[in-house]
Amino acid sequence: MDVATSQPVQASFASKYHLRAYVIPNRFRGTWYAHRGHKRLKLRITIRTIRGPWDNSKMVTYRAGKKIVPYKNRIYTVSKWGRKGIQYSVPQTCAGGAMRRRGSKLVFHQLMSNIIFHR
Repeated sequence: MDVATSQPVQASFASKYHLRAYVIPNRFRGTWYAHRGHKRLKLRITIRTIRGPWDNSKMVTYRAGKKIVPYKNRIYTVSKWGRKGIQYSVPQTCAGGAMRRRGSKLVFHQLMSNIIFHR
């Protein structure tokens, strides 16, 4: 409740569903490139966001928990995958993927296909 105007204030999505920020490890961050057929894909990863490779929307990352989170656009829930990988998904959908490092390359897994990105 806003004290000055006595209007209800809507909580942010993260505070409403008690989501904690997920900080992407350093080994995944940066700009990655790959060739897929005639397309040149670009994947940009920062400390809290993933952009690409198929669209250019900025997706904010939150730690995956045990609670059910409703669908919200531009949100990824992220969890560990194996020893050194991470997997992410859009809540309440089957969209998402996983990534891990293999030497100097980044291996991106999505829908039964592996795309190998380089710097």
